Order: sequence, then C-alpha cells, then structure tokens
Amino acid sequence: MSSVTRTDLGGSVSNGVGETLLSLVHFTDAHVLDAASPARGEWVELEAHDPVFRPLLHMHRPYDSLTLWALRAHVERIRQNPCAGGSDRPFDLVVSTGDNIDNAQRNELDAYLTVMAGGTTALSAVGSAQDTSTRAFSEAWPFWNPDDTEPNFIARVSAACTSLGLGLAWTSVPGNHDL
Repeated sequence: MSSVTRTDLGGSVSNGVGETLLSLVHFTDAHVLDAASPARGEWVELEAHDPVFRPLLHMHRPYDSLTLWALRAHVERIRQNPCAGGSDRPFDLVVSTGDNIDNAQRNELDAYLTVMAGGTTALSAVGSAQDTSTRAFSEAWPFWNPDDTEPNFIARVSAACTSLGLGLAWTSVPGNHDL
C-alpha cells in the first residue's frame, strides 16, 4: 500500500516530527440491550411463512445477549492501556457518537452508564429468543440456542457484570436508539 501526501488542501509538507495535540477514543453503536425485553422483534421469525412479515426477516441477532459484555471488554481495554498507539499520549477523552443502547429502555441506559462509569449491573437473557428453557414450542426453534454448544450460556450472560469504568473523561451524543 502506498502513501500519498496531499498538499492541495493548503499548507506544506512537514519536514519534522509532529506533536499530538489531542488523543481521542471513539465509541459508537454499542447497542447494549435487554435481550429478554418485550420490545424485541424476534417473534417476527415465527411468522416467516407469512409474506407480510418476510420484509422484516431476520430480526434476531445471535450476539444480542453479549452486548453488555462486549462494551465491558472495550472499557477494560481502554482502562488497561489508556494511551494512543503511535504517540503514546494518554487519552484525553472518550467520545461516544450514539446508539449506546438499543431499545430506548431505562434498564439498558443504566447498564450502559454503569459499565462506562464503573459499578455492577446485569441484563438478564432469561426469556430471550436464545433461551429455549422458558418456552413451550412444538416446531423447530428458529433461533440460535447457545446452551446447545456453550453450557449455561444464558445463566452466564445474565450474571452480574462488574466494571471498573473508563477511569477518564467521557461524553456521548444520543443516537436514534438512545434514551
């Protein structure tokens, strides 16, 4: 891959090493969600035979119950190494550009804020599309059932999630899923 230096937008080509003035972390579209919420649309899969519902397929995402844990992993990574690659300048700010949560629910917002700031929270996946233990369904289950391959998956993702928080300044703007 080749590099092209552009001078057509003004200025001149630098002949020295620059100074990093600001170091940002950018988060977007975490979509922390309550997988067991009645607001979820996974039920549309059960109507796949009906042409009216076909444009809405597929409404489920197998990773839904992991979004809280994914955000926690990102936060932990930033906390463990709070410096920008290349310059090694400590991060000045974390900016989230929205869609921090998925269903505009207060419990999702509380979980998101707890992970970002630090504390313990939980979003239960019991009763979600991936949890077959709470449903009586005579036909083939149309959703991925993680407990078939990952024992106690639903219980593990429903457990308390503890975060130390970012440990640095952060801010967010709302997205169309946020509360």
